[in-house]
Amino acid sequence: HIFNDYKYIERDDIPVYINKVPWGLDRINQPFLPLDGNIKMDKINNSKKRVHVYVLDTGVYSKHKIFTNYRHGKDFINENDSHDDEHGHGTHVAGIVQSVISSSANIQIIGVKVLSGGGYGKMSDVARGIQWVIEQRRPNAIISMSINGPKSDIVNEMIKIAFNYGVITVVAAGNV
Repeated sequence: HIFNDYKYIERDDIPVYINKVPWGLDRINQPFLPLDGNIKMDKINNSKKRVHVYVLDTGVYSKHKIFTNYRHGKDFINENDSHDDEHGHGTHVAGIVQSVISSSANIQIIGVKVLSGGGYGKMSDVARGIQWVIEQRRPNAIISMSINGPKSDIVNEMIKIAFNYGVITVVAAGNV
C-alpha cells in the first residue's frame, strides 16, 4: 500500500463545516426578520416577471450553454455589436448571475462591454454603458457591475439617474 509510510500526525477531532447561509441570500426569500438561516429557492425563483440583467463588464460569451436567454447589448470598447468577451471576466460574472438566480427563473442576461480584453476601460465608457441601459431599459432592469476603479462623480450620477428610471444597480464591493 502506498499509505504505509506516515509523514504527518494531526488532530482529527476538529469538525469540517461550511459557513452559514449568507444573510443576503436568506433575506431575499424572507420579508420579515429575524432571519431563519435557510434559503428557499422556490421563493427566490417563483417570479413570473422577466428580469433583465445588464452586465457591464468585458462582454459576455453568448454561445456558452448556460446562457439560454441571452440578448446582445452594446460594445463601447470596439464601437460595434460583437460583444465577445476577450477576457473572460464578464462571462464569469454573467454565469454567477445566471446560476445564483437559477435557470428556472425568468431572466435575460444582456452584455454591455465597457472593459477591454485586457480588463481595462475608462469611466466615460462605464457612464455611457449606464446611459445606454437607461435608454434601452426594459421592465425589471438591473445593472450588474463587478469592476474596480476610482470614485467617479459622473458614474455615481448616472447610477442615481438609472435608479430614478427604475433601474437597480448592483456593484461589487472590495473588487481589488
